[in-house]
Amino acid sequence: MRSAQVFTLLLLASGFSNGCGGGMADQVRSAARAGEAPEDLVVTYDDYHTTWGGERLVLSADRSLEMSRWRPGDPEDAPRVVSGSISAEAFEQTLQLLVDLEAWEQRIEEDEGRLDDARARLTIAVGGDRTTIWEWRNDLEATRRIVRIKQQLEALAFDARHPMMDDPDDPMGGDEAP
Repeated sequence: MRSAQVFTLLLLASGFSNGCGGGMADQVRSAARAGEAPEDLVVTYDDYHTTWGGERLVLSADRSLEMSRWRPGDPEDAPRVVSGSISAEAFEQTLQLLVDLEAWEQRIEEDEGRLDDARARLTIAVGGDRTTIWEWRNDLEATRRIVRIKQQLEALAFDARHPMMDDPDDPMGGDEAP
């Protein structure tokens, strides 16, 4: 029993976290204050579902942003993609939004009766830590948490799209900007 207690203390002391965001919270807060992120920071919003389609938005520390969008029934390996770089100011605002929403904390409880519902996931990876939180995709507007990050990233993706795209007036094949 004593070795189990020592192991638990070692895990806690080493900053081990599984979705609770201890070290991650500090790193994201520091990055937001400094206006500069550690070079390994990656923020991913993902609500892709094989039946319903969806989006995956990936923001990296180098301020690159990629949005992949699937229509219902599209195969996972055939999304429409928009990518580009965002401004330092937009990057700082996004980091601050993560801090304001404490985006490393899971707040929705598991509901065994909703196994068929799709989830929207937000993953933050930085400094060797990684945490993923989720909300029910159909409840995003009601919870107004992860969806705010999604909307911020979507707007930035449309602003950052590459100017040499085949049809810059229709980057997502008929989908409208948020």
